[in-house]
Amino acid sequence: MLSLFIILQSFVAFATSELPYMEDRLGIPEVSQREYIVANAHQYDFVQTYGMATCVALVLFDTDSNQVFLAHIDAAVNLKRELPRALKNFSTDIQALLIGGQDKLANKIRETLKEMNYDSFLRIPKVENITVSLRTGEVFEYDESKVTTDWRVSQAKMDRLHFGGKRLFRHQDSIGGGDFLELSEESPSHFPIPNLGF
Repeated sequence: MLSLFIILQSFVAFATSELPYMEDRLGIPEVSQREYIVANAHQYDFVQTYGMATCVALVLFDTDSNQVFLAHIDAAVNLKRELPRALKNFSTDIQALLIGGQDKLANKIRETLKEMNYDSFLRIPKVENITVSLRTGEVFEYDESKVTTDWRVSQAKMDRLHFGGKRLFRHQDSIGGGDFLELSEESPSHFPIPNLGF
């Protein structure tokens, strides 16, 4: 009976999120930690990021260009250098959504955006995984259950966290291309991983 109560309690906590829920799907580009994507509905229907326990997702939807900006920002990012570089083609007349993570980091992001003349913000705390519609800009909460990113790409993105300094990297599927990723054929466990045709 106690386990049923715990399950129901966690379901109730999840169901009261401020965001609508969406099932995870294969094929949605996943934005990793310390990375951003600029995309539109001509490329994909959705983009997503996950694991924002302490990190914060920054979402902007420009209705004039129908482009979405989604960044997964951690405390190591040099915000004053990286946000102006990443957002140089976005209007400051749009609302910035700050989702998940710690309030201290969200406040630093907000202050940096204010210095860049952004003045409309919405803070949505206590969300760890989001999917953004590239058609409408609507943001959904989801449970990470489908692995879309190839393990070599995931490993290269983890490696660059150690050597990339305080950069915010551009996702490889961004409009105009992304930052270079050096892929390794050696698995992280140093055992060969069979090619299963995915």
